[in-house]
Amino acid sequence: MLIYNSLLKGGRGNSASSSVEVPNIITNYGLNAIGRGNADLRYFCLGRGNTPSRPEMTSLERYAAGSHETSSETISSNISIKPYWVRREFYYRFPEGSLQGDFSEIGIGGRDAAQNGSNVFSRALIRDLNGDPTTITVLPDEWLDVHYFLTYYLPSEDVVGSFVLNGNTHFYTVRPAELDNQGTRWTPSNRPNSAVNRAFIYEGYIRTERETPLPPSEEVNVSNDKYVQDSFSRTASVRVSPGKGNFANGIAGLVFRTGMNSSYQIGFEPPIQKEDTQSLELIVKHSWGRG
Repeated sequence: MLIYNSLLKGGRGNSASSSVEVPNIITNYGLNAIGRGNADLRYFCLGRGNTPSRPEMTSLERYAAGSHETSSETISSNISIKPYWVRREFYYRFPEGSLQGDFSEIGIGGRDAAQNGSNVFSRALIRDLNGDPTTITVLPDEWLDVHYFLTYYLPSEDVVGSFVLNGNTHFYTVRPAELDNQGTRWTPSNRPNSAVNRAFIYEGYIRTERETPLPPSEEVNVSNDKYVQDSFSRTASVRVSPGKGNFANGIAGLVFRTGMNSSYQIGFEPPIQKEDTQSLELIVKHSWGRG
């Protein structure tokens, strides 16, 4: 699950005179861009439109201004009480004299968003403390800070099921992995990509969301399927060659990592038995959506 909020602060000199937090809607364009691998959240845009946001919108209604690339990123998380979440904050200051007038809508996206308000990952109307649409006025001697918060909420429950391989029924359990490895895992990116980029097989069974299965382990090959528009999910083939995965007790665990900096583990019961003359292909799938 993805959740996105903006915080706008305006003022002059070194003092902030007002601020407002704005819940945003991630557009279908943004969710599909994650799937295609071309999502971009590095630029803000401001406009003067007043139509409520809808998932099918791809641009601001009345573009007025765009930012340079964002900076000053901070990371926060909750990995102690479910639902677990991880968050990244991005920031940009429109300096004094760069903006003037009233603004009523905001978006985030790539260079197109900054240049003309198109292809926005997320868009929202600016609202007051009561949640009603409003405008924010920037005078020639004022600056405007814009912060956005991209939050990943992790699944709170295991996903379970079964499959038949060579006449044997195996039960699987899927849950997040490597939550203790933030910085390289579970750190929302400003260019999230759905592709599965690495996979590892284990002799040991899965453990808690903060860990990975017990070793020994081996890295194996991954091939991603083409993203299907509007599916908001991605499948990939994990291929184990004859020379790998021939553990004495079989393959009991699998970890795969994605370009969204997410990591998941799958446990197999009973473990998958494999010999050095055999190849193994496992299909994995992950999905995402707006909060």
